[in-house]
Amino acid sequence: MTEPKPNTEPRTPAPRRVNPAAGLLALIALAAIAAAAYWMMRAPVQEVQVGAPHGVIVVGAGALVVALVAQIRSMSVMDILETLWDAVAAAFGLLWAALKGIGNSILGLFGWD
Repeated sequence: MTEPKPNTEPRTPAPRRVNPAAGLLALIALAAIAAAAYWMMRAPVQEVQVGAPHGVIVVGAGALVVALVAQIRSMSVMDILETLWDAVAAAFGLLWAALKGIGNSILGLFGWD
């Protein structure tokens, strides 16, 4: 009997479908949250009420989370790791800027700036 030949052709992965709609939805939701928060800050102080801005913020935050989850699910592992590295680097950059500002303000008190 003859043995069947093994398949020696290299497998090509199926093309990935990347949909930028999730990222765009996340940006729109973030803009809605920012607009509603700005609207609430500009409003005069009144008694505590739950109104439209609170609902917009809650719905916008929910849409942001859903869109970010959808965007991350369409990413490869390397894309997710790159995004995490960017987030960590940005956090350290913000921390460094805050510490530098605090240090400069303290040095400014002594006239050493």
